[in-house]
Amino acid sequence: MPESKSQNSLTIISEIKAGTLHPKDIDLESRQNCVELLCLKGLSMQDIADLFQCSEKTIQRDKAAIRRRNEIHPNPEFISQQVGQLLIHAEHSTNQLRKFSQDRTASVAERSNAEYLSWLVQDQACKRLQSIGYLPKVANQHIHQVMHHQRPDIEDTLLGEIMEITAQIEASEEEGIHLTEEQKKKLDEYKYTMKQIHETSKIKKQLKTLVDPQQDNG
Repeated sequence: MPESKSQNSLTIISEIKAGTLHPKDIDLESRQNCVELLCLKGLSMQDIADLFQCSEKTIQRDKAAIRRRNEIHPNPEFISQQVGQLLIHAEHSTNQLRKFSQDRTASVAERSNAEYLSWLVQDQACKRLQSIGYLPKVANQHIHQVMHHQRPDIEDTLLGEIMEITAQIEASEEEGIHLTEEQKKKLDEYKYTMKQIHETSKIKKQLKTLVDPQQDNG
């Protein structure tokens, strides 16, 4: 409900309670605006009906009219706009957290937690995009295609960066700032995944040296 409409409804409700305005003198649209506001505040239909000196059926009709007034029809443009807003908010949150993670006046634990939260924001945004079909749920093939065109050492670089972040997060325990159970669970999952990636990377390099022994000298 727009703020101006909400303020106007609050004025009407206050005047009814004060006895300076009779409920029957209110037009239909104004009453429905008041009903919408009172419903948002958690009042029951009986309480609202008593305030406006009408039956519960009248309030039920008002609520039905409010739902029709506020209904949203499927619209591809609306979906795209909401996705855009999601990404904007996610990027803003990530930037703020990343900025804090670089603050040298903060403790290692605080900076590590900010780094973890910035990653979590991006992770949740990706999952949300997957849930509505904007990203594939099985991205391994797409990641492989992207990595195939990157520098040969990009996997090691990324893995090293992730391991460094993980070490910083673990260091927070030593400073007396404990991780939540959810954070510990996530951290264990990341460590397990990194271990698998590391082992896969080693096997991949060994296989490459069998095909091209000169790579072993690189």
